[in-house]
Amino acid sequence: MAADTGGFVGFLTYDLGMSENAAAHYRDAAADARQAGDLSSCTHLIGQMSRILADQGYYRRARTLSDSALGLSGTKAHPAVRSWLHAVRAHHHARLGNARASQSDLNTAWNLLERADDGEKPPYIGYLGPAELGKWVGHAMVGLVQRNTSFLSTGKNALDEARAAWPAAMVRGSAEMLTASARIYAASGDRDTAADLAARSVTIATATGSARNLRAALAAQAL
Repeated sequence: MAADTGGFVGFLTYDLGMSENAAAHYRDAAADARQAGDLSSCTHLIGQMSRILADQGYYRRARTLSDSALGLSGTKAHPAVRSWLHAVRAHHHARLGNARASQSDLNTAWNLLERADDGEKPPYIGYLGPAELGKWVGHAMVGLVQRNTSFLSTGKNALDEARAAWPAAMVRGSAEMLTASARIYAASGDRDTAADLAARSVTIATATGSARNLRAALAAQAL
């Protein structure tokens, strides 16, 4: 319960844009989860910490942290948690310019997704599905196209499919997905579509009070 509560507070704090406080909550919650022997929860919480580092531009540290999370859990963490974490690490690899490692992680993430809905998926990772994974493909491709534009079509297709399948209940997540879509369209030269997607993300981020999403959406508008 302490780990679940700490993880929830960490998410809320992160969404409000208070990265350092969020990292502290996640770190404490991960320690509680590990002490309780819940490797799935611990792995997920460490992965969330790696996301914060990536948002701050510390991609190498983010990858190292995600490596340690996967090393800690091995195959013992729930497939949904491992699927998500491989997708997150794919983004970190992409930002470091390692296309091969990024694509390998994405392939693993999709393979694990097939085993995710086994009736025992933890509630904190209940949002994971094809649309969420498609969002992470988009995040990774946004990183890779900065060095190689051949990844543009993969990113656009993944994010177009994610938008079409996005669950209406996942409102905050839709802002993040729309921002990634705006970035990939901007990279392709389609400024009008990029501007529309970024504006939609700004609207959602403002309505939900998500400082993290608003900051990212405004940055996408400026591309």
